[in-house]
Amino acid sequence: MLDELREAGTEVRVELADLADAGQLARALPEDLAGVFHLAGVLEDALVATLDDGLLHRALAGKAAGAWNLHTLTADLPVEHFVLFSSLAGLFGSPGQGAYAAANTFLDGLAEHRAALGLPAQSIDWGTWSGTGLAVAAGGVERLAARGLPPLSPEVALDLLEESLGSGRRHLVAAAFDWAAFGRAGLGPDLARMLEGQVSADRPAAGAERGAVKKAALAATGAAARLDVLRRFLLEQVGAVLGQTPESLDTSAPLQELGFDSLMAMELRTRLETGLDLRLSATVVYTFPTVEALADGLTQRITAERPAAPDPAAVHNMAAVLDTAAAQDLAGDEDAGDEPGVPGELAALDEHELAALLAEELDLKGGRHD
Repeated sequence: MLDELREAGTEVRVELADLADAGQLARALPEDLAGVFHLAGVLEDALVATLDDGLLHRALAGKAAGAWNLHTLTADLPVEHFVLFSSLAGLFGSPGQGAYAAANTFLDGLAEHRAALGLPAQSIDWGTWSGTGLAVAAGGVERLAARGLPPLSPEVALDLLEESLGSGRRHLVAAAFDWAAFGRAGLGPDLARMLEGQVSADRPAAGAERGAVKKAALAATGAAARLDVLRRFLLEQVGAVLGQTPESLDTSAPLQELGFDSLMAMELRTRLETGLDLRLSATVVYTFPTVEALADGLTQRITAERPAAPDPAAVHNMAAVLDTAAAQDLAGDEDAGDEPGVPGELAALDEHELAALLAEELDLKGGRHD
């Protein structure tokens, strides 16, 4: 691109400087600077629990501290543009990228701050670009595309940049969306409200509603059928995390060999907890390293938590006992006319209602019989 600019007659000068070092940056900036386009960024993927000062510094230095230094050093210059390349990670969040998301959110806030001072400012929350960018370097383009964020071609991205510059808006999103796939990826409540009207409310049965898959598995007849429900659900979720089709996955292959890392394991756990309405260990993917092993483990977990159905004979005998006891109470208490007719009410209950009554009385729902 630099060669193309030079061939078009543009004077191009390359300077090396640490943006987080205000002194170095000041020496690199020309006095006749007409505009700023800030593209710096560093990915430091880590769970919040494992973030330390070093990770935070590397993620924030170039993007956030660098942007602030550019702001302070150019505040008195007649720059026409001050464009900050932010990311959707700051707007939507991204698993394992808390530090990177914070750095991008800072850019959005800096644009608002500059605008309040009457200075030119624009922050653009970019989606992925094909062929270039941090997502390409990290190998995450296909996975993001499977979650509803396909990459922009550089040509389309530059057209969007030109349109953004002419819009006069200080905060924009420039990205491609596959709304159907985006909805299938599962949205948190805040993001669902943000995108109301864009993402269809018709969510898939594959775990979009909390506990939906657990209910389907429990409704299946027999252990083999329950295992099949969970296996198909797992293949869909593993495929969504990896950006692959369920049919292409080997259920007996270790997930790590399929390409799973710790961040993907956390994302899969979140998806499973939603679909199954279960609390799962952070190490569940390592305890059950294949789809087959995980499906078997989850089937056992769900089956063990399934409430035991009361024995029909016990229901019948207990109903008779309650009916007799209630009749004796009524016969021995002439002033009980205001009480409801318990024998009649019991007689009107069907077996399921009697079972529910017994479960409540004996605390069978919690599995305790004392």
